Amino acid sequence: MTDNGDTEFLDENKARECLEEAILKYDSKKEIQYKNLNAKNFRPDPEYFKQLDSTLKKNSSFVKKLRNISESVKELLRAEFDCLNLSKYLQEAASAIAEAKTKVFLTQYYTTAIYHFCCINIV
Repeated sequence: MTDNGDTEFLDENKARECLEEAILKYDSKKEIQYKNLNAKNFRPDPEYFKQLDSTLKKNSSFVKKLRNISESVKELLRAEFDCLNLSKYLQEAASAIAEAKTKVFLTQYYTTAIYHFCCINIV
């Protein structure tokens, strides 16, 4: 058996850990909120999109992958975000994300995808 002092010490440590975790979550949410409220300031220059690939075939393929997203294509999609000019395909991409079969473990990725599309500057 532990004496009462050890139990109080363990409870205090657990409370401290919970507080630190809550602070980290709060800070993370505040950063995301700041980025969402100031998304316009984080958008790339319109010239940036001219150097990206805007072919119909590659963008259509990307949108299809968004509809059938899974853990196996998650990293591939992340890499394609940076290579494709999706500014002409926002409606299709947003529709694909909305229609996708969402799984709990992919919710964070969908949030990232939506944020990425919000940051695209439509020229």
